Amino acid sequence: MPRPLRLLTIMSAFLCLACEASPPAAAPHIVFDAVDFDFGQTQGGAAVRHEFTFYNAGGRDLSISAVRASCNDQASAEPAKSFAPGAGGRIVVDLRTDQVGGTCRHSVTVYANDPAQPVTNLSLNGHVVSAVSANPPQLYVGHLRRGQEAPFPVLLTLAESVRLIDVVTDSHIIGFKIEPSGSESTRRRIRVLIKNDAPTGRFHESLTVRTTSQREAELTVPIVGFVDAGEG
Repeated sequence: MPRPLRLLTIMSAFLCLACEASPPAAAPHIVFDAVDFDFGQTQGGAAVRHEFTFYNAGGRDLSISAVRASCNDQASAEPAKSFAPGAGGRIVVDLRTDQVGGTCRHSVTVYANDPAQPVTNLSLNGHVVSAVSANPPQLYVGHLRRGQEAPFPVLLTLAESVRLIDVVTDSHIIGFKIEPSGSESTRRRIRVLIKNDAPTGRFHESLTVRTTSQREAELTVPIVGFVDAGEG
C-alpha cells in the first residue's frame, strides 16, 4: 500500500476511535439554590410570595413538566418551562394565609426531565397569626351529666388589634362562661357546661365567637359529647 494511503487509513482509524470514545452529552440536571424557605411570622390574610431559583447543571435542555402546590396555594415555573445547559429559572409560589393559622408547612412539587432527580419537593414554613383562633378548634367534652362542666376549656387567642364582641350559642344542651386567661388581654378561656334540662344522648353543638376583625368577624367552635342520665 502506498505510504500516503497507509497514513490516511491510520488517521481515519484514530478519528473513528476518538468518536467512539467521546461520551454523550450529560443529561439535564436541576439544582436549586435552596429547597426550604422560612417566611417567619405573618398575619393571616397577608400575601406571602417566594421565588425558588434553580439552574440546569446538565448538558442537555432541562424541561419542567409540572409544578403542583399543596392546598389552595399557587405555584408556577417562570418565565419559561425549558432551560438550556447553564441557564437558570425560578419557581414562584404564592401562599394563601387566609385559611390557615398557627405553625404551618406548605409543599410544592416540581417535576422535571432530570433522570437522577425527576421530582423535587420544596417547602415553605412559618407561623400564621390568625385574627382569632381557638384551641382546641373543636372541643370533645366526653360523657357529662346535666349541670356538669367540661374538664377542659376552649382557649381563645386574639390578635393585638382585635377585640372580642361576644360568644353566642342557640343550643338547648350546652352553656358557657368566659374567663380571662392570665394577665394577657388577648386571651380568653371559655368553659363549657351542660344545661340542667339537657336531653340525654350524643350531641353536636357549637359556639360562635364574634370579634371586631373585618376578615374573621366570626369563628365557629364545634362542641361534641354525650349527656348521661342523672345530675352532675
